[in-house]
Amino acid sequence: YPNHSSVLIGNGATISHQKDEKLIICNKPKNSPLIEGNFATNQITIDKCLNLKESTDLNCDTPGVDGDLRRHQDMLYMYRSFNVHPGWYPLNFGTMLLL
Repeated sequence: YPNHSSVLIGNGATISHQKDEKLIICNKPKNSPLIEGNFATNQITIDKCLNLKESTDLNCDTPGVDGDLRRHQDMLYMYRSFNVHPGWYPLNFGTMLLL
């Protein structure tokens, strides 16, 4: 495969995924990739579900980079530093109906 600008990992990340500037993680050839990234646009796609593990060490002194996400107990937090005091801010979703 002549494309040296992509990263292909797994048995399924083969000829059908030969595109420039891509990250493909796929274990079975006929499956959708578990992770697909685009280096040109700095975007990543996770197939189906993303599970953030518990951050037991999250506190006001925990370092972060703008946009980082962490889960602590039953809350999600995002690190923000642009036009705000740098720190971890809770993500609030409002009222939701779970089906």
